[in-house]
Amino acid sequence: MTQTASKMVTQQDAAFDLAHHAVTLAYDALPTAVVQLTKHCVLDTLGVIIGAGKLAPEARTVMDFVKEMEGKPESTLLSFGGRAPAPWAGFANGSLGHMIDYDDRCGGGHPSVTTVPVAFSIAERLGGVSGRELLAAIASGIDIQTRLSLAIPDVEWTMTEGWFATQLLGFQSGAATAGRLLGLNEEQMLNALGIAFTQASGSREMAVGTATHARALQAGFTGQGGIVAALLAAQGITGPKNSLEGRYGLYQVYLHTKPDRDALIGELGTRFSTLDDHCFKAWPACASTRSPVGAVLGLRETNGIRPEEVEEIVVVGG
Repeated sequence: MTQTASKMVTQQDAAFDLAHHAVTLAYDALPTAVVQLTKHCVLDTLGVIIGAGKLAPEARTVMDFVKEMEGKPESTLLSFGGRAPAPWAGFANGSLGHMIDYDDRCGGGHPSVTTVPVAFSIAERLGGVSGRELLAAIASGIDIQTRLSLAIPDVEWTMTEGWFATQLLGFQSGAATAGRLLGLNEEQMLNALGIAFTQASGSREMAVGTATHARALQAGFTGQGGIVAALLAAQGITGPKNSLEGRYGLYQVYLHTKPDRDALIGELGTRFSTLDDHCFKAWPACASTRSPVGAVLGLRETNGIRPEEVEEIVVVGG
């Protein structure tokens, strides 16, 4: 066997590195900018969840459905009150967080809505979780989801491959967040990421033509799935170890490519790409609409254009 071939065979899957990262990332090691951004992500996500409860009629339908499931009253159903088992609370709260399209975004889709509801559900289930540990868990999950996305060479992959980034990658970030709070060791975290991978899904068909309520549920499914993955791993259930770079791992099966390993695992714990790629939405709509909307508003303000003077506007956007 050649030296090159040997390295290819023995190279450790990036999932091992991300599992170590999720378990060991310490709050005190987080840059101040990351701490502040994570706090803002928490506040923004909670606000969007509350807003959905007031503005989205389907929010009550989802909450009533979860309440009918009954079960152990572990975690709060935000905006409506009541409690449910942690996985179901993660499903309900995650769905509301994605429901009015106001949740923050970065290259990894919408990372806060796949991590913040998970963190609150698990923290309530456990009790006694410190604010610092909560923030460290969320920061690690957001960082992992961002890295998973930025490691994909094709920047248009959500269109060319047809996947919805939030759901496809959110199972892993949710599992990392939940597993961190549950105190999983590295082997258990690796299993949690593997179990999360077995649930990977999320087609963009939900965004084609008439909008559907299922779009919001995609974030709910990741929250529920991430929590279940971490809880099962804590009980000793194993998952595939090479879930990212294996022959049938995430990148080969779902994206038909090899990941950019530097973007995926380079400078773990010291480089947080979310700082460069993250944004909060100015309006409750796809973030890709910000540029054309901002341009139209700017043209109106700069040129003193009044609506009644406009016969037609043609906007070309993403």
